[in-house]
Amino acid sequence: MNPTSSSGSSNPFLARLRQGFDQGGFEIDDALSLLLPLFRQISVAHEHGQVAPLCGTTALLVTDAGDLAVAPDSFAAPRRNESRVAALLGAQNHAVDVVGESRRTTDLDEGLLEHARLDVCASPESLAAPAYLPGYSAWEHTVGHHDPVTDIFSLGMLLASLVCGLDFHELDDVERFAAHRENLFGLNRRLHPVIARVIVQMTELNRHKRAQDLGQLLRTLENYRDQPLDLDLSAIKAGATADRRRLIQENLRDRLFEISRRNRLIYFKPTLQMINLTVASVPLVLDVRSIRREQLFLWHPELADALSESQPVSLGKYLRLEDAPYIPGVLDKIIADSRRDRAEYGFAQLRLVLCFLRWHNLKETPEERIHSPLLLLPVELVKRKGVRDAYVLTPTSGEAEVNPALRHHLKTLYGVALPETIDLQQTSLDAFHASLQTQVHASEPGVTLEKVDRPKIELIHAKARQRLDQWKKRQRARPSRPAAAPAVTHSYDRENYR
Repeated sequence: MNPTSSSGSSNPFLARLRQGFDQGGFEIDDALSLLLPLFRQISVAHEHGQVAPLCGTTALLVTDAGDLAVAPDSFAAPRRNESRVAALLGAQNHAVDVVGESRRTTDLDEGLLEHARLDVCASPESLAAPAYLPGYSAWEHTVGHHDPVTDIFSLGMLLASLVCGLDFHELDDVERFAAHRENLFGLNRRLHPVIARVIVQMTELNRHKRAQDLGQLLRTLENYRDQPLDLDLSAIKAGATADRRRLIQENLRDRLFEISRRNRLIYFKPTLQMINLTVASVPLVLDVRSIRREQLFLWHPELADALSESQPVSLGKYLRLEDAPYIPGVLDKIIADSRRDRAEYGFAQLRLVLCFLRWHNLKETPEERIHSPLLLLPVELVKRKGVRDAYVLTPTSGEAEVNPALRHHLKTLYGVALPETIDLQQTSLDAFHASLQTQVHASEPGVTLEKVDRPKIELIHAKARQRLDQWKKRQRARPSRPAAAPAVTHSYDRENYR
């Protein structure tokens, strides 16, 4: 977009931007009130596989309520140009992480010193690498690539423009933003740290490092005052070196957690790389009333004692291999993956989920039911050859890990502090449930935490049949093997040699 072609009369966003600057600038809540309806509108479009007309600001409208939006009929299907994008991004396997590039020119004869940023490009025609452009357009737009990640960049630039007091139609303001992007407090000392962090995540030039989930960003902005801030060490004495080191390490570790929907430790979904041992242990009988609790792979006293004391458990005692022929294949795949992890990373990642937490995020998505693994027990799974192959599950530790991603998420949302591990020989699941229930009631007495330790036989029986039906359907869908060629007939008879 040509910066000189935009005017307040033909561009509602630019007119609203200048009006806000004339009134002393936008406060954070003013900027979010203006932008969040647009975020919500585009987030819904992304869920339906569409992208917004955000190549510049001419498509932005100011509604009667005073917030930003785009015309409902202006959404379109994404445009792809993967080869050109990959060419501009270049190889990603670098020994160092390049965070910025600049050119410095010195003329000793004239006494001139010029310094130009290479991550800012004045015109799309001269674009040779990912760079910030004037006109609120992303560099991907110039190469014909427009997908939801591109929209996230454009929305990030809009947010940065409002809260930092910059007009990105002007090249000088684009250069100021690029120079202060890693420390936006140089542009707005009153900027909230969470807002600054979101802007940095949304405006990454490298698409692979850019935030990918607009819905997660929207929830963060809606509840930005409840989000954790950066670590403050001012309250720690200078001489407490061990405490400082521990807190710094914990903070850096927590920043690695991803709480978006891609994290299956929070938003769990079953896949073919895992097996539900409870469902696999259900006999496919006609009358479910004949199924006893001791027959199932559940946390009953016998199984609990064996796992708590790190004793090997033969899965053949519980799993119904004759009813579910898919089980050996899944277990063999899990054993192979565990061996590969140990060979490549030096440790196995195989875990047995002892219990799940089914909960609601009452602050962000109260209607959604979230299933998250709660306690993870490190185990080893081996296959013993014999007339009938036996699968043996052996705990490698008597301590169960509390799901680290879920523990961090609950601490951030509700202040619920869970231990990192629990000793199964000293702490029962009932005691752990009581401790968690006490913390929940202390925060909100109206919220209940129910412990479900008796299975709903009808439900898991239906799941077992469904899992078997899915396996049979996949088996039928596989292409049939070609019939073996008939054996070649031969004869060494003198009269009939062939």
